[in-house]
Amino acid sequence: AEQKDRYNTTILPDGRPMKDLWDHPSYPFRIFKSHYAPPELPVRKKGGKKIKYMAMARNGIDVAASMTTFYSSHTDTFRNLWGGFPPNIE
Repeated sequence: AEQKDRYNTTILPDGRPMKDLWDHPSYPFRIFKSHYAPPELPVRKKGGKKIKYMAMARNGIDVAASMTTFYSSHTDTFRNLWGGFPPNIE
């Protein structure tokens, strides 16, 4: 209920109510990015509307290449804050 109240009363920096932007007739859909699996998504069906899910995945070789670069970019100071994570991959 508290979130809905904020949704109905929040004014954007340009002076428009957020509700007017969110309920725009040109965009009759909403998109939520999440790492949840569908059974755990905090989304409820209302008014008989169907919810559609899109699942995306990356090529494993691309993931490994990206992860190696990402892990290597961290300093030892950062790693020490996280108990040695991420590992230093060279």
